[in-house]
Amino acid sequence: MCGYFDDAINHDEYAKHIDSGMVSATEYAAIQSWHNALRDYKTPTGDDDHKTILEDPKWHVIVELGNSARRQLTLILNDEERSILKNAMIYPGPSIWP
Repeated sequence: MCGYFDDAINHDEYAKHIDSGMVSATEYAAIQSWHNALRDYKTPTGDDDHKTILEDPKWHVIVELGNSARRQLTLILNDEERSILKNAMIYPGPSIWP
């Protein structure tokens, strides 16, 4: 998750990216529930206990929120952006590409 919060958005949430036009308010609305749940997630036993995290029902909710966000994004992104999302967002867990 560090790659997302530290590298992708630099802890500034999305305001800077929305203001610059990199992300639209509509795109952010599509991912906001997932983003907030991910930001607020606390691991049951520690960040390095991957097995417990992957079995955590709270994590499953986050995965489903991510799947829902991805489905919503497919409705608003253009073909090139959808291709990037589809090809870059490969997750070997319980993730479903629409």
